[in-house]
Amino acid sequence: MKKNVILRKLAVLGLTSALMFSVLTGCGAGTEGVATRQNVTATEDKAATDENKETSADETNTDSAAAADTSTEEPAASGELIPFRVGCGDASSNHLGDLASIAQDKGFLEEELNKVGFTLEAIGFQGAGPEVNAAILSGSLDAGSYAEFPAITNKAVGADTTVVAIANPKQLYGILVASDEIQSVKDLEGKRIVVAQGTTLQYGWDSIVRETGIDAGKIEIINANVMDGTSLLQTGDADALISTKISVELFALSGLGHLLEDVPEDVYGQILLTVDNGLLKEHPEVAVAYNKALIRASEYAQNDPEGVFSILGAAYGEAGALVYANGYTVDGSLSYLTPEINDSNLSSIKNVYEWLNTNGLLASEIDIDSLVDSQYYEQAAAELGK
Repeated sequence: MKKNVILRKLAVLGLTSALMFSVLTGCGAGTEGVATRQNVTATEDKAATDENKETSADETNTDSAAAADTSTEEPAASGELIPFRVGCGDASSNHLGDLASIAQDKGFLEEELNKVGFTLEAIGFQGAGPEVNAAILSGSLDAGSYAEFPAITNKAVGADTTVVAIANPKQLYGILVASDEIQSVKDLEGKRIVVAQGTTLQYGWDSIVRETGIDAGKIEIINANVMDGTSLLQTGDADALISTKISVELFALSGLGHLLEDVPEDVYGQILLTVDNGLLKEHPEVAVAYNKALIRASEYAQNDPEGVFSILGAAYGEAGALVYANGYTVDGSLSYLTPEINDSNLSSIKNVYEWLNTNGLLASEIDIDSLVDSQYYEQAAAELGK
C-alpha cells in the first residue's frame, strides 16, 4: 500500500481514537443483512443535540420515556419488525464494534432480533459518545454501543439507562514512541507524551503509571488528540503518544514509530451496550437477543481468529487484518473475547467510575452497582445451553 494512502487512513483513525475509544466502538466489517440508517443527515444530528441542550433534565427524561414507548409498540399484524436503534461512533459504516461488529457481519444480530420482532438499526455519529448520549436522552435512540466513559457520564446527567451487554471485555492500550532510545515505559521518564486529557486515554495513562510505578512527575504531558499527536511525533515536539493498541499498531506499520512492549495488559477499557430502561421494561427480550448474537460471535471468534481479523480490519484497508492480528489478541489468543458479564468486568467499570468521580468529570454521583445488569446475558446463555 502506498504511504500517502496509509496516512490518509491514519488521519481518520487518529481523530476517532481521541474520542473516548470510539475508534473501536464502531469497527467491524460489512453489514450485509442488517438494517441500517445510512443517511442520517447533519441537520438531524444537530437538531437532536440542540433539543437536548435546550431541555431540562426532567423534561429530557420524560421525552426519552415517551419516545421509548412510541418505538416499542407491538409489531403490526403483518409482522412488521420494530427498529432497535443503536448509536455508535462509526459515522461512515455504522459498525457497532468488536463482537457486535462480528455479529453484524455474520448476520447473528439480525437473526436473533428478528426472532423477537425487532430489526437492527445501527446509526453512526461523527461526534461519537457525546452525540450518541444526546440522542439517547432525546429519545431518538434506544441504545448506545461504546466505552465505559459515555455509559457512565450519560447516567450521571440523568439518563435512565442500563448496561446489558459487553462487546469487548478487554480493549488494550498502546504507547507509540518515535525514538529507538525509548524501549520501555520506564524510558519515558524525562520525555514528552501526548495524552488527551479528560478522555479514556488519560485514564489509561494514569493506570499505566500506577501499574508500572514510573515517576509521572518526570514526564511532560502534552494535551492533544491523537491525530495532532502523530504530527507532534513527526516534528519532534513529542516523544510518545497513547491510544488504543489497534491505533498504535497501525501507526507503527505506517512508519510513525514503534510500540512499547511492556505496557501492562491488565490496563484496558471495555465496549458496552447501554439501553434505555423504557425499552427494557417493555421488551427485555431485545437485550437477551442481543446477548445471544454476541455469544454466537464469540464462538465464531474462537473457531476462526483469522476471520475475526479480516472482519474487524476491513475498515483499515489492506493492512487491517495484519494490524488486528498483531494488536487484538491477549496472550496470543482470543479466548478473552466473550460477552460474559463477570466480577472482573464489573470491577473494571467501577475503577473507571471512581477515576471519573475523583477527577471531577461527572455531573453527579451514581449508584454504580445498578449501572450493569447481567440477567440478560445469563438468560441468553441459558437459552443457548451455554
